Amino acid sequence: VNHVIEPARLSCGAGLSSDAGHGRDAGDAAGRHRAGGHGSAGAGEHEMSELLNRLGPMRGVLTSWRGALPLACLFIVAVSAVFAPWVAPYAYDIQNLAFTNQGPSAQHWLGTDEFGRDVLSRIIYGGRTSLTVALTAISVSLALGLCLGAAAGYFGGAFDRAVTAVVDLTWSFPEVLIALIFIAIIGPGLNSTMIAISIAYLAQFSRLTRAQIMSIKNETYVEAATNLGAGHSHILFRHLLPNALTPVITAGMLATGDAIILEATLGFFGLGVQPPKPSWGAMMSSGTAQIFLAPWTILGPGLTIAVVVISINLFGEFNTEGGFTGGGEAEDDGDRA
Repeated sequence: VNHVIEPARLSCGAGLSSDAGHGRDAGDAAGRHRAGGHGSAGAGEHEMSELLNRLGPMRGVLTSWRGALPLACLFIVAVSAVFAPWVAPYAYDIQNLAFTNQGPSAQHWLGTDEFGRDVLSRIIYGGRTSLTVALTAISVSLALGLCLGAAAGYFGGAFDRAVTAVVDLTWSFPEVLIALIFIAIIGPGLNSTMIAISIAYLAQFSRLTRAQIMSIKNETYVEAATNLGAGHSHILFRHLLPNALTPVITAGMLATGDAIILEATLGFFGLGVQPPKPSWGAMMSSGTAQIFLAPWTILGPGLTIAVVVISINLFGEFNTEGGFTGGGEAEDDGDRA
């Protein structure tokens, strides 16, 4: 009997242990499934963090509406201006005298002007003119100001005094007056407008660059480079200008909005781009005669100038506060850690 019962007990015990083993396996599988779920979520967060880190300077822009919103507005305006022949519903110079001063409609979203031309199309094409003039003029003025201010601040002496005297003289006049003087000398037109705006803002960038160079030219790393036999051009373009570039670039970004307003002012007075080529200022000038009959002819370009300039200023302010480099985000992450 004992020989019969013991194997039965063993088989029962084996069955129990087998069931327990299966239970443990199931529990381990469930645990691994839950861990896998948490791991997937953690992996997703890690991938998102890696993506933001790869974006570099754009991280701060994309994670804050104060940077993303003005950048989106500027992107839309810039893309519309670049691809104006494909974006604009009509050509800017097509006239239809049967539909003069028509209000906004399905055919003409922003109405027509006194010659039956589509206002929206002229605003899009006018963006080409206004943005090209402003960006080209500020780029040229920025490059010349960097070179002139850096040389004056680094070498000093009589050259510095001469540059400072000329810069201070032009700095005492408003930019619009300087631009008007040069336009009166060289005549109106697209190239004349760019030259006038470049000269008008040259003093601003020269003064700022000179001040930055003078504040860092006596640093230890500059003295070390001089003692190692580095030439003046190497010290200027390798050590000084890269460290003085950030505030000058930010000032250039903010000055771009002012240049758009200045170009619109010259166009308003008929001293900028000449008809039939559209510009926002010239459109506002022609719209003043129709302000009570067709107010959309002046409101459209006016609101466009306002949106673009405000977007540039907001993005420049965001960049000044370190948002473009993501510095604020990093500090907040460090505090939370």
